[in-house]
Amino acid sequence: MADEYYIFTGRGGVPRHVTRVRIDKSLSVIPARAFYQHPNIIELDCHIGVKKVEEFAFSNCPSLRLVIMRGVKEVERGAFFGCEALADVECGKLEIIGGCAFDSCESLRSVDLPSAKFIKGRAFYDCAALANVKFGKELETIGSSAFLGCTSLQRITLPLKEGIITDNNVFQGCENLKHVDLVEGAILSETIAALLSEEWKNDMRRKIDAINQILPTTPAGNVDGDVYSHEDMGRKGQEQNNPRSLQMMDAEEEYYIYTGGVVPPDVTRVRIDKSISVIPALAFRGRQNIAELDCHIGVVRVEEFAFDGCPSLRLLVMPGVKEIKRRAFWKCGALTDVECGKLEIIEGFAFHSCFSLRSIDMPSIKTVEELAFGCCRELTSVKFGRELESIRDRAFLGCRSLERIILPLKDGMITDNDVFFSCQNLKYVGLVERAILHETIAALHMEGWKNDMNEEIASINQILPNAPAGDIYPYVDVGAGGKAEAVRVWIRSVLHKIIQYKAQHQSYLNEAATTLQHAVPNDIVSSNVLPFLEMPSYTFQGED
Repeated sequence: MADEYYIFTGRGGVPRHVTRVRIDKSLSVIPARAFYQHPNIIELDCHIGVKKVEEFAFSNCPSLRLVIMRGVKEVERGAFFGCEALADVECGKLEIIGGCAFDSCESLRSVDLPSAKFIKGRAFYDCAALANVKFGKELETIGSSAFLGCTSLQRITLPLKEGIITDNNVFQGCENLKHVDLVEGAILSETIAALLSEEWKNDMRRKIDAINQILPTTPAGNVDGDVYSHEDMGRKGQEQNNPRSLQMMDAEEEYYIYTGGVVPPDVTRVRIDKSISVIPALAFRGRQNIAELDCHIGVVRVEEFAFDGCPSLRLLVMPGVKEIKRRAFWKCGALTDVECGKLEIIEGFAFHSCFSLRSIDMPSIKTVEELAFGCCRELTSVKFGRELESIRDRAFLGCRSLERIILPLKDGMITDNDVFFSCQNLKYVGLVERAILHETIAALHMEGWKNDMNEEIASINQILPNAPAGDIYPYVDVGAGGKAEAVRVWIRSVLHKIIQYKAQHQSYLNEAATTLQHAVPNDIVSSNVLPFLEMPSYTFQGED
């Protein structure tokens, strides 16, 4: 049987055997030290009404790996200090992060903070695996030593505001920090494109890009044993916080503006011209030095083999691309970052053998064809959106590091048993509709129904670790469809049960309404009683 959630009400101590925690609807604040040093908790699920996590609430919880706090606005100091297994944090409403809040979260690789305003001192200190941080336009300040010792940090997205970086030591010890993106990147590019003079346009583009030429050679200081050069330690923070440094220094290396035709072999950074909406087949095939592709919003398709065998390509910015054809990025072994928010169709082998790709978010995707991500051996996390219709034959074959995938609750998406062939480490499946599903379950009439649904949802993450995946080194196909089949059966079962219980709930509701109308005026029943008994309006696949 799947581990059940422990419903935390704030009363009494938390049992030591608890592994999965859901916060009770009565709580809006998780109290200080509530789960301090709990050895076994692996998952925290907060409802939308939880607004604050108080100091040291989950400090030194060594097994905690997933935190869902969709409504939380403030995380106080040390709240998740020393949570060394923490890998996934969902916090879209988070505004204030207290000092040392995520200090020493050694497994955290990326964090998206679209609503963050204040990041206090040492908030992400010594998060050794943290590679990517994305802020939104609300950001006001990043405090002293906020990212000190984040030695894997490569990329950060910031708003175009002066004064947000308050101290020179914000990025002390971040020797791999090489790339800064702007939240306003798209609108800034459109503004520049509208400038009258071509010289002005080129000048602005050089100045915006200059930071990514400066950063790789800017000293970051050394945090080993707290020994560092005071003179040099803050230079990365200083360069990012000083707009005048961009005005005084042109980029050493400009973008190559691609308008079609043959691309010079020494090109490293490519920007697609506004006249191009489709990147042609074979356009950059085999180019050894290309490291970055920047597409404007009007580029909608990348044709087959366009970047096939580009071993240095590491960054793809494709904000408007809807379709990627066969083998478009095949064997791009250095590729680590892909931005593709509008992408709908990925054809066969499109990202096959992209050995460095660790995670990908595809909110608009509809179709993933055969071997699209085959042999992406470092890929650990894949996130789809609710538009997904099908994942086809061997799409993730040989993705041996794949641990986590987010899917919509739809039957029939996984078309073949070998979709996850040789994905031995696939252990966790999340649902796009997680929030609405939990709200629906919470509204069910019977406690037994709620418990049954929660057990059913949790069951997949008990089944998957033991489901056979097959092996391609050497090729062993016995039970190869175990993981794909397990996910398929689970989705079908969850859908069947939630539809069944919703129908039974509606039947009870109709009976209650009929009974009440004999004793209470109809308008009172309609306006003051029934609204509190109704389910969320969301319709699941298969409902009439």
